[in-house]
Amino acid sequence: MLERQFAEGLRELVIAGPILDWLQEELVASDVSERAAGEQTVRRDQAEVKRLQDRLEVLYDDRLDARIDAGTYDKKAGEIRQQQDRLRLRLAQAQSAALPPVSQAVDLITLTAKVADLFLQQPAAEQRKLLRLVLEASTWKGGELRVSFREPFSQLRLSNRATHANHGDLSGNNSHFDIWLGGRDSNPDTQLQRLQSYR
Repeated sequence: MLERQFAEGLRELVIAGPILDWLQEELVASDVSERAAGEQTVRRDQAEVKRLQDRLEVLYDDRLDARIDAGTYDKKAGEIRQQQDRLRLRLAQAQSAALPPVSQAVDLITLTAKVADLFLQQPAAEQRKLLRLVLEASTWKGGELRVSFREPFSQLRLSNRATHANHGDLSGNNSHFDIWLGGRDSNPDTQLQRLQSYR
């Protein structure tokens, strides 16, 4: 009986089919645009490192040809090398912060949509692991189970509740997607970033 009540609580995480399809499309689109923007920034920084290296070589030629003195060369060369170091550090950070594959986020969303049914099929040890992952707390009072979810699952629950309360069957109406935008702006990345952070 308690297992079934936990399963019913987990059903609040089940994402409706149209929303699930939309989230998957938005994740893929967001991933493509983020990767493209990241690649563009890397290319720009690499080009700037090369441009600074060219300046350094011209500066060196000017020093060899006595067009500038040693003090001026040292000062200007030091400034250029500092700029290069900052850019190289930014490039290294961009490479180490590479996004995980979008398929992991899509898998998480798809799995979340099946969580209640899968819960009942798992052995007790796996059920406990799942509950520790998604639940902040649970209480049993007056024969009723009450649960509170961890992030991002609590946001998922709120979005699901609002969707069902405002739009019922979700048939053919795209206005229900507004709830999943976080109410802050028209950018779907707001809600998706929470899910992606758990990839």
